[in-house]
Amino acid sequence: FFFANMPFLDSVTVEVIEGRDLPGSIAISVGGKRETTKDIDEPNACWVEEFVFPACGEEEILFESYSVSGECTGSALLSLSELALEPGSAMETWLPLSGNDETVGEVLVRVEGIFGVQDSASQEVELVFLSAEGLPLCDPYVVGTVGESSFQTTTKFSTSNPVWEECFALDLGLDDTLLIVVKSEADEVGSVILRGTDVMAGLGADGLVPLK
Repeated sequence: FFFANMPFLDSVTVEVIEGRDLPGSIAISVGGKRETTKDIDEPNACWVEEFVFPACGEEEILFESYSVSGECTGSALLSLSELALEPGSAMETWLPLSGNDETVGEVLVRVEGIFGVQDSASQEVELVFLSAEGLPLCDPYVVGTVGESSFQTTTKFSTSNPVWEECFALDLGLDDTLLIVVKSEADEVGSVILRGTDVMAGLGADGLVPLK
């Protein structure tokens, strides 16, 4: 039985490194938080400044360039969903900024996701049920239970190797247990119990667990 547990993006680190044809400063906005680099009166400014922004529920990073006199000269948007940030990785790119329907310059930025501190309190994780192998020929579906909360995949018919690839969000703490049961109609095909500590330790990874 294969599953993947996905971490919850808590915040992002944005580093503004350098610019091309952008004297002045760069302002970065995520949600209601805004930060600005120092002013550098050079066409190819080198800032190398880093900022941290809450990312929970946010969708875009706004970059704006300002001249030394304080005039906004251009802007660009980065979509957090399109960045597809993962633990332990970062995205670095030259980002063109546009103003008055033309490119005014480029800024080199580095964006890295921060995926929450694991503690005994519950946190939201995404669990993806991928597939199962070697089941008896049946109509399998998966039921997951954490405390009083439960969720269920769709049913796959007449198969021993079902593929679900279905995602569920759940609140899970280190002291919780996750019961996973594979069923066919009303009959139990197999089950496994996962501890919250084991799930949290594998955030961002695929897992293969045997059913009993």
